Amino acid sequence: MSRNRVEKRCESLLFRAVVMAILVTSMAVARAETRDLTPAEQVLVDRFVYVVGGVLDQFRSDDWVENINQTLDQPTTSVKPANPLQAGLLERTYNARPGSQRWNRLIEPYADVVEGGNASPQAMAHAGDAMRPLMHVHVSATFNVPFSALGMENGSELKIPGVTRAFRDAHPTKYDEPGLVLLFSSEPGGRWVKAEGGLRFRFLSPPGAVVIENIEVRISGAKDRVDELQHAIDWRRVDAALGR
Repeated sequence: MSRNRVEKRCESLLFRAVVMAILVTSMAVARAETRDLTPAEQVLVDRFVYVVGGVLDQFRSDDWVENINQTLDQPTTSVKPANPLQAGLLERTYNARPGSQRWNRLIEPYADVVEGGNASPQAMAHAGDAMRPLMHVHVSATFNVPFSALGMENGSELKIPGVTRAFRDAHPTKYDEPGLVLLFSSEPGGRWVKAEGGLRFRFLSPPGAVVIENIEVRISGAKDRVDELQHAIDWRRVDAALGR
């Protein structure tokens, strides 16, 4: 092996060793920044999962295939919290089920155009654009949110029984679809105040406190389904997850 090749190989091995050391260090730092929950904290999280998860269960129907994206099965929390207990979120995605009543009624006509191969490119593109907004619903729920980012244009705030503040939003989740942001809190307790880009929450409890002062639910996707869920679900049930 030539000297140049040896030097290049050594440089490559050294680079890999440095990268590995950085990764190991980063993982160690990440582990040091979080910890497992105490029994009291776990009880609070379990209550949130039972109550709010039960509310989200109502998103299920024969028209939709449910995918669980994130759970709170093995939650951790910050070693140095800036707010009351935070431990992650629940997140689910619902995709229209092929062959369901919804699919046959709303989606199949567009799917036939897209997959038929006889339509013009413009017609296929139009059918695809019309079909996509009907096919998905996304929902996430978490608690003790210090800041809720949302659009607050005129007319975006809604009145929904059981919800402290509710807003229509152009991008409520990481998926690029419109929907709702639902915010919950109880009295006496902290409160939502207007801030740049959304609402900030003023907590009454100190950092790390084992309490749920607020809950945030974000929903996006098929507007007809989101509107249906908005009215069909008794959102007052979420209140049972608030408090100590």
